[in-house]
Amino acid sequence: MKARLGGLIIMALIAVSCGGSEAPLSIDGYFRQVEALTDEAVAEERAAMEEFRETGQGADDAAAVEAATRMHRRNRDAYERQRRAMERLVVPSEVAAAHQEWVEALAGLVAALDTAHPGMSEAPDIAAILDLLADTRAIEAGARMRMACTSVKAIAGERGLQTSLPC
Repeated sequence: MKARLGGLIIMALIAVSCGGSEAPLSIDGYFRQVEALTDEAVAEERAAMEEFRETGQGADDAAAVEAATRMHRRNRDAYERQRRAMERLVVPSEVAAAHQEWVEALAGLVAALDTAHPGMSEAPDIAAILDLLADTRAIEAGARMRMACTSVKAIAGERGLQTSLPC
């Protein structure tokens, strides 16, 4: 009996170390997870905006550019954390395609924000930063991310589930 139990433990350890598959989240569990991840990203965006208001609005150009650059980086990092966390989820099959689109849309948004970021710190004023952020890639990536989130939210509605996703 001990040998058999030991053998089962060894097999379980091998399966885990070899990347044994995890069971997908339940649909309710999935929506709780993505809501929490999205809420974290939104909270970071709000905190970054509040910091900008406190330090950048009405400041001289150099301070405003620094505050806007910091806000931009915080938002970019929040989206990247959300993307990485969502990428690790083992999702239910009924949301797999929409979830993958959302993850890819987040990656596209991060890439678009990365494109704008290098020029921000050299911008002479806020108007120049707004020009960088008006890049159609960033606008399109943001729209794609919101549409992907909305698709996931629609699946919840189709199943009669309430969700607070802020798409």
